[in-house]
Amino acid sequence: MAIELQISYLTRKRRGDVARRDVKAEGEVIRLGRGADCQIYLPDPRMPLLHSEIRERDGDLFIEAAGATLDLKVNGTAVRSAKLETDAKIDIGPYELVVGGREGEWECDHDRDSG
Repeated sequence: MAIELQISYLTRKRRGDVARRDVKAEGEVIRLGRGADCQIYLPDPRMPLLHSEIRERDGDLFIEAAGATLDLKVNGTAVRSAKLETDAKIDIGPYELVVGGREGEWECDHDRDSG
């Protein structure tokens, strides 16, 4: 079964403004990272090519760290794998993602200055 997510990228500008960009991610597995094959692209150069993956198991969504990734937190707790509930906060390096409602809406906030 394919997973469909609506991602809102929020980027904080130096002046304090926030830019928003919405994208749709879909697939059997949603990959997060800096790699070209990641549906959720995290361009920070400190990110690995594949940081983590979102998968469906028994009707629920789970996020799982890939490889030796140690900087995955869900609701402030460091995890290797966690079930994703509505309003869960996911921290990945400088990124903060928030799980939205049942429709699979997400927000991704990147704190890095981008101009």
